Order: sequence, then C-alpha cells, then structure tokens
Amino acid sequence: MTLTIKTQARWILLLLALLCITIAPAQQRLIKGGDKVRLTCEEEPSLNRDYTITRDGLIVLSFVGAIPVGGLDEQEAASKIAAKLVEERIVPQATVHLSIVGASQQTVRYSGAVKVSGEAAWHDGMHLSDVIDLATPTSAADLSAIVIKTSKGKTITVNFVAEGADEQNPALRAGDEVFIPAKIVPDEVFVLGAVKKPGAVTLKPGLTVQNAIDAAGGLDTSADSSQVQLQRGAAKPARLDLRRDGNIVLRGGDRIVVQPLANEGYVMVGGEVMQPGPLAFHPGMTLTQAISAVGGESSRADISKVKVIRLADGKTSTQVYNLWKIKQGMKGDVRLVAGDRIEVAPSSKPRISIGTVITAAIIGILIFRR
Repeated sequence: MTLTIKTQARWILLLLALLCITIAPAQQRLIKGGDKVRLTCEEEPSLNRDYTITRDGLIVLSFVGAIPVGGLDEQEAASKIAAKLVEERIVPQATVHLSIVGASQQTVRYSGAVKVSGEAAWHDGMHLSDVIDLATPTSAADLSAIVIKTSKGKTITVNFVAEGADEQNPALRAGDEVFIPAKIVPDEVFVLGAVKKPGAVTLKPGLTVQNAIDAAGGLDTSADSSQVQLQRGAAKPARLDLRRDGNIVLRGGDRIVVQPLANEGYVMVGGEVMQPGPLAFHPGMTLTQAISAVGGESSRADISKVKVIRLADGKTSTQVYNLWKIKQGMKGDVRLVAGDRIEVAPSSKPRISIGTVITAAIIGILIFRR
C-alpha cells in the first residue's frame, strides 16, 4: 500500500507527538504543609531522618531552625536547605537530598459556635453531618445558616435543619472549611474561641467585653488577650486588646471571638539534653521551661554552663547561664525569644561507670585475700 505524502506527514507528526510524551519528564510534586519528607546530608549525618512539614510550609532542622520549603519541588528544597547549612556555617559544604515519602493528610476544618474547633481527617463519603457530630455545636449555634467554603474557593450556605431538602447534608471534599454561626438574639451576646465556657451570655445593661468573657468562664490557658475580635452585624470585625478595650459596652447579637496564642516560631535545644531538637516557641517561654520540654538535661550535662545564642539586628550574641542556680532560686529565670539556640555543655568531670566500680571492687577483694 502506497501512502500519500500528506498521510505520511500526518503519521510522522503523530509519532513525534508520542515520542515527546514518552520522553517528557514527569512534573515533580510540590511540597505542601503536612507532607512527610526524608532528608539526608552527607556532611552532617545527625540531620538524616524524616520530617513533617508544618502547616505554614516550614521544615524545622537542628542547628538552623525553620526553613520555608512549601511550594518547592524536592530538588529546589534540597538546594535551599544546603545553602542555609553553609550560610549558617554548620558545614563548609552541604550535599543534601530530599524526597517526599508521605503525602499531606487531607482534612476538613470546622469552627464557629462549636465546643471544639479544629480539623478532621477527610475520607471518601464524608458529609456535613459527620463534621457537626465532631464539632458539637453549642446552644447558640445557628444550624440553618452553616457556611461552607470549598477547597476551590466557592462559598455556599446550608440549612442543615431544613426538612426534605436534599442539599441540607452535602458531601464534603478535602480542604473544605465549615463555619457554624451563632444565632442573633437581641438579649444575648456570644463568646467563642479560647474561653473556658464558649456560648451565649445574657445581655444586661452596661455589659462589657470583659464582663462577657468572665461570664463565659474567663480566658483559657491558650488565649491571647491582645487578639480579640468583636463581630457586630455585617460590619468588619473589630480587633480588640482586653487591656485597652475590655470596657467596651456590648449590644444584642454581638459576637466575641478570643484568638489562641500564635506560634511565633521555634527555639533550638541542643547538647546534653534528653531529646535535642526544635521546640515550638510561645511568648513568655523561659530557659528552664524549654529544657524541661525536651525531657530535661542528660546525666552527662554540666548545667552550670548553658549557652543561649541569639541573633538580633544581624549580630549573634552568646550568654552563658548557670541553670543550677536558676533552679535553686539563686538567679532569675531567662526569658527566651523566637529563634534562640540553647546549648547544654557536657560535663568535663570524668565519669565512673558502674562496670568500672565493680571491676575495681573485684580487684580489691583479690588483693586483700592475698
């Protein structure tokens, strides 16, 4: 069979297209928050292990702290980490390999007039009712106006209590966010977030923001008193600081949302401690709290020589503290800041092991018998 020139050209183009598809490199998956990655550094084996990427896309390493890698592919992330290790003078050169070994967990978030805010692992067939069961709405919850922000950015309002409506219990997808609003009642205000008893508070003449929070059991241990939102009608929420704005008088239907303390970074704890590595920082953290949080010092530690290394204004400063005196109340505890590095020195005194003691005792007995 003889093919025309046009037909031959078509076959050639088809073969070239198939060849391009075959040899085209596979697009690398980008790193996301929640991914588990495996890192190796030939020059610094202590870094070799699996890490979980934070929700903000950070990988937290000993010696250097948090490095943003979200949105990068494996090779780009490895190059960035290697450059950081060299920049911080951890090693003169760094050969870093990184691979994604576990995909980020797919979740659905929920918040609002609920007893428990958080996120749930998504699964095929998950519906709104599953999230409502987990969140446990408060008595103030308005289940007729639940807002779902989909993973694609679309916002829908669902009447969960409507009878006979097929749309009252929609299926959810990974990445969706569910917000359960509070009912607007003229003689009530609502206190939500980081308080001990979230829910409705009866409105009395002159009721202030601080009064309402006290009626809700007060702030819990995770609350940030400088990050309080006052939501009034359809207006944009106002940001309040309780120390300054606690005396604002409330109106019926107002909603107060107390935000939890933000995680402002990490401190690194190394040297002679039980579990060296990064530690999530919170405002007010002290030296003794940080060392206690990693299991305390090891039996080989010299707690009279604990270094706190701090980078400020481009300059590194090192202070040495006597942890023993701090624990005895002879010295004040040391306030830390995000990014501090703590190094607990090893003891310079020779250690005598139990085996050495037993051996010496046996030798002594033998000599004595002679």
